[in-house]
Amino acid sequence: MNQLSPAIRFGLFLAATSILLSIIPYLLDMKTMTMFFGVISFIISIVFMFLSGTSERDSLGGFITWKQALKTIWICGLIGFGIGTLYQVVFMKYIDPELMEEQKEMQIKMMEGMRGTMGDEATEAQIERIQSEDVMSFKNISMMIGGSAIMAFFIAAILALIVKRDNPNELFDKYGN
Repeated sequence: MNQLSPAIRFGLFLAATSILLSIIPYLLDMKTMTMFFGVISFIISIVFMFLSGTSERDSLGGFITWKQALKTIWICGLIGFGIGTLYQVVFMKYIDPELMEEQKEMQIKMMEGMRGTMGDEATEAQIERIQSEDVMSFKNISMMIGGSAIMAFFIAAILALIVKRDNPNELFDKYGN
């Protein structure tokens, strides 16, 4: 448990921040600012994942392998993105299901505005797909969670390269005597 405590701690911070940053534009009725809050949430996610890796490195005496860093940072991301995704599902499915319909209408209006660039048939097909799609189906929820896990892995792999610090004495300990 001690090895995973930075991952769990920062993963929960990440989840709480992600949820808070998705609630703010909803409560303030700032539908046009959701992209801005999404970018801010992504940047904060990277910061928390980085902090989990550096905290783990510090707890190991200042040295950490790429594999150890990857494990800690990825678990942090899985916790944060997983809880954040589950919150979104609960919110869209049970708390405010009308919000999903509003988002569909906004997508349809955007597609209608692009009618000349894509062609009428392609635009109509896209609009029909948007209208008929159940975003909260088990398949789509599974894809969201899987996508979050894959994204967390790629971010963790890059951050682990930054966080890792090899112990220079390890070589001497290995071949010394």
